Amino acid sequence: MCPNYSMKRRSFVVATLGLIPLAGCLGDDPVVEELHQANDSSSFEAEAGEEYEVTIAAGEDGVTVIIELGGEEQWDWSLSAEDEVTDTIEIPEDGEYVLSVTEGSAFITVE
Repeated sequence: MCPNYSMKRRSFVVATLGLIPLAGCLGDDPVVEELHQANDSSSFEAEAGEEYEVTIAAGEDGVTVIIELGGEEQWDWSLSAEDEVTDTIEIPEDGEYVLSVTEGSAFITVE
């Protein structure tokens, strides 16, 4: 066996082991990440106590966004053209939440 091969293999193993603790810090995939137009909606399952960061980047015509649970409004945002907002929401109870754009358009991320 070539001594250089052993050194390369050892370096690879050490480098890989060094990255494993970072894997959990890279973040989860967003539950919503898409462009929404008026009357578009997306849904996601969430459990009580979970926190999500909601980012809304309004289009040229502004936007009105709501998040509902069981038909009851939980959160709402109205933004002017080209505005952007990021809020943290805490889920009050388990269930399927529906994010809807009632007016305008926006790129929306929930993560």
